[in-house]
Amino acid sequence: MTTLICSGTLFSNWQQIAGLNNVTDPKHAPVFARLSALSENICRKQFPTTDKLDWKPFSPNEEDTNAAGALLSLVKNEPLFAWADTSSSLYLDYWNSAIDNAGFLLFYSSPEIELSRYINKHAYNAAQAEKVMQAWLIRSRAMLAFFMGNRSRCLLVNVQSAESEQQLFTRVLSDHFKLQLENKHSTFKEDSKDLALVEYLATGLLLGDETVAELYDDIRSAATMICEQDKAMPDIKSRSSSLIDKSLQEAASYRQLAQTHKQLEEDLVLTQMQFSQVTEELEYYFNTSREQAKIFTDYLRTDPLLNIARQARKSQ
Repeated sequence: MTTLICSGTLFSNWQQIAGLNNVTDPKHAPVFARLSALSENICRKQFPTTDKLDWKPFSPNEEDTNAAGALLSLVKNEPLFAWADTSSSLYLDYWNSAIDNAGFLLFYSSPEIELSRYINKHAYNAAQAEKVMQAWLIRSRAMLAFFMGNRSRCLLVNVQSAESEQQLFTRVLSDHFKLQLENKHSTFKEDSKDLALVEYLATGLLLGDETVAELYDDIRSAATMICEQDKAMPDIKSRSSSLIDKSLQEAASYRQLAQTHKQLEEDLVLTQMQFSQVTEELEYYFNTSREQAKIFTDYLRTDPLLNIARQARKSQ
């Protein structure tokens, strides 16, 4: 059996990469879920907080090794078992010792992609943004260190390349781990309306962080190239420049929307004023008409000549 441990950073959405469908089997879902629960339990023993942004690399207790082995024995007759878990990137050495001849598929992302996808779904907070970057640094550094010590058993790939070049990714994956994978076509659409602008803003936050830039360059140098996009991938400053035009276009769209919104609000206020004026006029005419109707009714009831005429009709 070939066991493939898949891991990555917290917010790059590597779990949704279409190519992962080629190595995961729906019938393994129960074992998959139990392994994920075991991973969660291992981490809970180590960290009192439930916030994964605060978790750091660690070495689990030996007692957990037997639990992992028992779970994997349930699929020992399967030709391939692949399991994806974000937290496993914090203790890859454990899985390396717990599973004989396991392969490791590791996904890295650019720091601005990591941060922008977090910002896109959460209210911006400077302290939280710093924690997201620290978590990216911790997990990326741990994956790179493990990869450098176990290159023959690892594949370190860029999330965006694996996402956009599914066929090439599957081919590289098959060749590296000597698998026979079918290329199941599937797509994943990022649930984001403003990723270009948010990504640019995230890049701006990262420009002064030399630690982040240096680590990302180290990862890019070590990682497996899937396509030309990997080879031509620029550094953080160059990517920031390339995003300027997109961000300016987004900003212009926002300004236009803001102006349209302001004009609509002014039109709404004017319409409300006109409506109030018409309502007041209608109320005035209604009250005036009601008063005139009352006067006319009283006149018809009390006029002497009309009373004589009514009496004459009754006597006929």
